[in-house]
Amino acid sequence: MNYASYEEYVDDIVSMIPPEVEDDFAAIFKNHLMVLAENHWTQYLTGDRENYLLTEDEIQQSWKSASMELVERSLMNLIDMGLIETGVNKNGEIVYGASKEGLEYVKKLDK
Repeated sequence: MNYASYEEYVDDIVSMIPPEVEDDFAAIFKNHLMVLAENHWTQYLTGDRENYLLTEDEIQQSWKSASMELVERSLMNLIDMGLIETGVNKNGEIVYGASKEGLEYVKKLDK
């Protein structure tokens, strides 16, 4: 299939996302694909690439990257809400844990 633009191409890929996938994730995934597809499209138009199509591996990597970004955004939102605290362990790794407010919130949900 031929596309008039990389946006049209990405929209076609995104249209195959199952409906049960959250809209936030679909938007992040689409953004990742847009960046990659724009680069491929430019290379194709300048003759540096045989075609503008993304490989299956590139699409899968974009899916994984979007997943990681959604997790990161979710964690940051929970931190901003005061439900999760962060710290650094003795190995210098970032650790996450429920804050006092987070534990109280979970108890309210359990009732």
